[in-house]
Amino acid sequence: MRKTLFSLLAALIFALTANAQELDNRNWTDGAGFWHSSKNDNGNYEFFGGYGGAGLEMELENIASNKYKTITTGTEVVKEPCTVTMMKITDGYDAECTMLVARNSKNDIVTVLGEQNDWTTTNELFFDLLDGIYTDPQGKQYNFDRNSLNGDRFTTEFLDGCMGNTIQLKDDKIYWIEFTDKGIDIFNTVPQEGAPDGYYEKTTPYKSLTKQDKISETLTGQYPYTSMKLLLPQSLKFFSKAQLRIMRNEIYARHGYTFASADLKTRFSKTSWYKPLNDNPKVQLSQLEQLNVDLIKACENKAE
Repeated sequence: MRKTLFSLLAALIFALTANAQELDNRNWTDGAGFWHSSKNDNGNYEFFGGYGGAGLEMELENIASNKYKTITTGTEVVKEPCTVTMMKITDGYDAECTMLVARNSKNDIVTVLGEQNDWTTTNELFFDLLDGIYTDPQGKQYNFDRNSLNGDRFTTEFLDGCMGNTIQLKDDKIYWIEFTDKGIDIFNTVPQEGAPDGYYEKTTPYKSLTKQDKISETLTGQYPYTSMKLLLPQSLKFFSKAQLRIMRNEIYARHGYTFASADLKTRFSKTSWYKPLNDNPKVQLSQLEQLNVDLIKACENKAE
């Protein structure tokens, strides 16, 4: 009996100790800024970093297994008291993703930080949202697939830890990309006056492309990867409030949600893949999709 109690106590101590080290010496990103978390003398976790800086941005106290509350809030990570949960989710490509999800007292997502690794690179998330098959007004087809166009690789401008709107195609020219309700607009550019090398501003229109609404049986819609990969706040900065609304509701549409809003009903009814169930309680999002919905909604509320 005594041995059993000792074993249980030892297991509990081990579990608490292991949990206490969960955030020690790890790196996180929102897709642009980077933070390093480490344990301080008070047993809390401090997050140093930011957008090119190295200041203290957040301090967390461990309140339960994989759950924390903010002791100090900074200017870039969170600006209000939050509960922070560490989660591990396997995405649609069987990649395990670790993230910190910060929610306020209303349970609204304030921000999401992903552990810094391949899946959290902002330009990778940018490519996911760009990927697809497009046509120009003359019917010519363009296939953006990862960081290539029609099989030819292109490069991107990645400045100050933040992905820009620009890409360099095989003609060595720099082009500016903007997402639209129908696809993308591509503009010519010139170097930004007074800015360091590598900064550009858009000039005249180059091409307007319309995106097909179905890439494969599993990748449907204009933003199919929102049901396959976890998003980060900075990957959504390229979209307007109206575009974010479409992106968020497209996740529901893939599951057959029946919309009351006339514009959403009309939009998705025109696609080849939307099959309304007429029974919304049966619509079940995956954990990944629900997190993306909540994050998109948070960014939507902040967008103009």
